[in-house]
Amino acid sequence: MMKKISSIITLLFIACTMILGGGAAFAEDDPKPTAIAPPNGDLTIHKYLYDADGIDNKPGDGKELKDTTRLDGKEIRGIQFDVYEVGNPTEAYKDAAPKVVPGGDGWTYTKIDETTLEVSKGTDTYRYDLTKKSEDTKTSNDGEIVLKNLSRGYYFVEENLAASTPEMSKDDGKTWAGVQITTPVKSFVVAVPMTDPENLNNWITDVHVYPKNQGTEVVKEPSKPSVNVGDEFSWSIAVELPVDIKDYKKFVITDILDESLTYTTDSVKIYRAEKVGDKWQKVGSGGELVRDTDYTLTEPGLDEKGGTLEVKLLGSGFAKVDGWKGLIVEFNTTVNEKLEGKEVNIIGNKATVEFTNSHDEESERETDESEVNTGDIIVDKKDENDKNLPNSEFQIARTDKEAKDEQFIKIKTITVEGVRRITEFVYPTLEDGTTVNPDYKDAEDWIVKPHSTKDANYFAKFEGLQTFSVEDDVYMSYWLVETKAPKDYNLLGDPVEVNFKDSEEVEGKKTYNLTTDPIVNHKGFTLPNTGGIGTMLLIIVGIILVGMAIILNMNNKKKKA
Repeated sequence: MMKKISSIITLLFIACTMILGGGAAFAEDDPKPTAIAPPNGDLTIHKYLYDADGIDNKPGDGKELKDTTRLDGKEIRGIQFDVYEVGNPTEAYKDAAPKVVPGGDGWTYTKIDETTLEVSKGTDTYRYDLTKKSEDTKTSNDGEIVLKNLSRGYYFVEENLAASTPEMSKDDGKTWAGVQITTPVKSFVVAVPMTDPENLNNWITDVHVYPKNQGTEVVKEPSKPSVNVGDEFSWSIAVELPVDIKDYKKFVITDILDESLTYTTDSVKIYRAEKVGDKWQKVGSGGELVRDTDYTLTEPGLDEKGGTLEVKLLGSGFAKVDGWKGLIVEFNTTVNEKLEGKEVNIIGNKATVEFTNSHDEESERETDESEVNTGDIIVDKKDENDKNLPNSEFQIARTDKEAKDEQFIKIKTITVEGVRRITEFVYPTLEDGTTVNPDYKDAEDWIVKPHSTKDANYFAKFEGLQTFSVEDDVYMSYWLVETKAPKDYNLLGDPVEVNFKDSEEVEGKKTYNLTTDPIVNHKGFTLPNTGGIGTMLLIIVGIILVGMAIILNMNNKKKKA
């Protein structure tokens, strides 16, 4: 009996051992939370570029995101992050600074040098020792940097754009393209390991952070792609603002205007901007920011062609634009006579934006070249044998009707270094198309003499014309009228339409010059001259015939008698 009982006890012991052993194995897969920090941990830095329209500003919790759609961006490779271990307070702060690096809202972290970190909030400032833990570490194709087996502690992470070569994969997923990042992310401090925010008596040993860059887009555009000499039109400079713009120390927009542009005084307006699709659009009336209160404005001189325009935000301006996705600076210019001295009929222009963030990190962004063009019409005058025919005169009109009514485009001019330059076109009617233009009667005739020796009273071509209408989405047409024919030739009699849709490059330059199909004149009929010898012979023959008739008539009367 005792032997049987002993066997049962042995079996129960073995069963209990197996059950307890299985429980222990299960516990190893799901360890019990502990308040004691592990001695080591890993840090993974994920790098994204985000669109300010999509960011939700939700703070990270140290855990890896299984779904990264909320980041609303793309991974960037080639970004270098410098990681430093934060040590004890420096000698000067060892009695005042907390032993644990303070963190949370309002604290900023600034690297004073390679061995010193400054931590500040309001009037509280402390300094800690730094030891660099990474060397030339850049994000991989997945946009990641992984630092393994870091000792327990606090780590200062700083984005090093100067040493970075940022690239982002294209939509095909195979090729890469460079991406311009003007503003680094705010430097930050992270604990490794860190307390699990969802389980406050546990630790996260694999810490993930997602610092995201904002691509600061800057775009300059004219209100029209093509204008006439003398036209006033507007330019807009759209700037995507960093989300922490209120903390910035410098924001300056500079535009050096082309000499073919004359700035319109007091025309600057600053608008709040939102991006709709791929275009920045103005929001509001443009009166939110006040000159000399929220920003300073430096304008070109009153008589200066070209010149420099500068807009600089002031302290209250930074506060007012906080929360704006972007802003648009808009101003007006007029195309002046210097365009006619250019080898090409293109007015190119760029703007530059300079930033300095709260950590005194400077960056600069330049817009792409924006262009406005004008067109020329060169009249190619030929005879019947396809030879150049000089000494004809042409004028030009906006419409076929105005051409037939001989209501041609007239001009205002000035003489620059002995050369006559057009400053303004004068039309027979005002913008409504019906009201007579009071300036038209006294304006100068615009006459072109093709293939003729240059004369101060004439032009070699029609120049400075608008080539495209944005409002009507069409290329512009003009009507040429021959107002004087060469000697021994007939006038054309009808207007000739010229459309800039058929314009082409001349000598490899994008001049928008247009040479019409050869305009051919034919010689007129030869008419006899009155009072010449032919007329005298007719008179003599007539007298003889009349005399002969009289003599015959007298002879007939004598016979009858």
